[in-house]
Amino acid sequence: MKKNKKENKNRNNLIMILTCFVIAVLIYVVMILTTSTNNFKNKTLQTNTNSMFTMTDLTINNSSYGDLINAVETEFGMPLKIETFNDDKTDYKTYYYDGLKLTFKNENNSYILMRVNVTKAGYKVARNLEVDQNILDVLDKFLIINDKGSYLYGNYKEKDLRTKKVKENMYFAKREKNMVYYLYMDAPYVNGYASLSDDIATLTITVSMNKVKEIEWMFAPLD
Repeated sequence: MKKNKKENKNRNNLIMILTCFVIAVLIYVVMILTTSTNNFKNKTLQTNTNSMFTMTDLTINNSSYGDLINAVETEFGMPLKIETFNDDKTDYKTYYYDGLKLTFKNENNSYILMRVNVTKAGYKVARNLEVDQNILDVLDKFLIINDKGSYLYGNYKEKDLRTKKVKENMYFAKREKNMVYYLYMDAPYVNGYASLSDDIATLTITVSMNKVKEIEWMFAPLD
């Protein structure tokens, strides 16, 4: 009887050890897979000769930057919720849809589309980008000159916006661990040089597990 109890105890201990070992291995594998798939910053890319991001990429379905609010309502219908706010003496309206947020600014007494945020598949942004697409496929839709490193292309870097030395058109594409960021600016500038106070066209793509989770574009100052 005592022998059976001892054998059962040893068996239970062995099962517990094996279970802990299996769990530890699974956790390790998940961590490795998560790190390798979620951080694409260091992946070597395939270069291409596609065009870089510009103002013409500020689109959502059949609408684009500068479209009047009535035209956008015709395409998307009336929103689930509307918010209004004022910032630096400019009036804004934000329309909320399912997985889509559209922001309009009052310019010369007309509300125009100036910002888009997408968190759900089904909406097509610049070059038919959609949430849940593979990020490597998305990157390949735009110019890639550098197959390695943070900057995919560009004539300047992000830090140059604070140097007061950029007087020509400025553009770059930068990838980080969980994000890709495209920027384009047209000269001439308000102060004679590019700064965060100028209107800036940006496209920001948030990434998780190699998939696009959020897309946002805007044309506005960043300060």
